[in-house]
Amino acid sequence: MTVMPLAHWAIAISLCSASALGLAQSQTVYRCGAIYSDMPCPQSVTISSSDARSGVQKAQTDEATARTAKLADQMEKTRKSDEAAAQRMAQMQAQAQAVKAKVKASAPDKDHKPAHKQKEPTAFKAITNLPLKHPKKTAAQSPKSEPSGSPKQELQPKP
Repeated sequence: MTVMPLAHWAIAISLCSASALGLAQSQTVYRCGAIYSDMPCPQSVTISSSDARSGVQKAQTDEATARTAKLADQMEKTRKSDEAAAQRMAQMQAQAQAVKAKVKASAPDKDHKPAHKQKEPTAFKAITNLPLKHPKKTAAQSPKSEPSGSPKQELQPKP
């Protein structure tokens, strides 16, 4: 077995890559109705498969594709975390419903009345119906001399 020198390998690789690039750019594609093929068919239409974009345009497109793929991955992660959170919320709600049902089942009937009804404690009521004591009127004061509005009143309970 003979070993090729390094220079021969480099030449062989460069020839293979040059031929591959030449084939990719000069390949003819035939359209037969809705089917695309590299072999012609009766009444086929020839389509050029060469890329008319410049190197800069191709680089921009590749960069945009990479950004879109990264965004799609982020959106997928967000969607999965949202779905997991929604599933956890649904499980918690189901558990809460089960607890409510258990409590309701163990509670006494509302239709069953107790033997005696307990009175609820009464709150202190404000004293509002006490008579008001009017100040004594002197002879100098007359009802016409009082200013308009309500007469002066004192709020004192009767003894």
